[in-house]
Amino acid sequence: MPTIDTIENRWDILYRDYPEVYDEFASVPYSPEIMDFIIEHFELAHKVVLDIGCGTGKSAFALAEHAEKVVGIEPESAMLNLARQFAQDKKIVNVEFKEGSAERLPVPDKSVDAISGITTVFCPADKSLPPFIAEALRVVRPGGKIILVNIAPGWYAGDLHDVVNDSAPNDRLTDEILQDYGFEYRDFDAIQDYGSVEKMVRTYGFIFGRATIDYIKHNQKTRVLWRSRIRYLTVG
Repeated sequence: MPTIDTIENRWDILYRDYPEVYDEFASVPYSPEIMDFIIEHFELAHKVVLDIGCGTGKSAFALAEHAEKVVGIEPESAMLNLARQFAQDKKIVNVEFKEGSAERLPVPDKSVDAISGITTVFCPADKSLPPFIAEALRVVRPGGKIILVNIAPGWYAGDLHDVVNDSAPNDRLTDEILQDYGFEYRDFDAIQDYGSVEKMVRTYGFIFGRATIDYIKHNQKTRVLWRSRIRYLTVG
């Protein structure tokens, strides 16, 4: 468990050194669930899905309940090790995890029916998105989908974005680039309920900083409203 109070928005440190904290943060339930929306609006039955930036496997496992097979791609070994352990513990046999990046996908041409990226960050967007799109178009079969879900512009950290001492200008650039490629989008609001102040401090507060921790404690806050942007493209 953490020996410090906060990583102050350093997601690279979170992924590398605190995968268990990330997993607890990612496991806090949303109402409604984003994954339910994806399953409802994108046909995944009998499909092979490539889940990029899969982290500890939460999104891959959820997709595997509906898809024929899911291949999770993750560059950070600490996260990948947890994902593989969870798959073994849960005896999930239709998920495979591979080390790799969105810019260099370790799968053959036209080998998957869909790509999902659930909270996968492309930063800087102008450098990382074009090579990812090229790779996605290489590996997705005609008629398949590219589905990217991330925080809507202006909603970094959810409804506490004005408290958190950080911003995400990259989000607006992401929108501009993906629209140029023909992506459509829909926004989706959901509440994440931590259940207690203590849990919100050790997960959300640990990630987003000291000012956020102070605000949570002072206001006895246990819930966060998020607005996600679901961007999608049908491959021709």
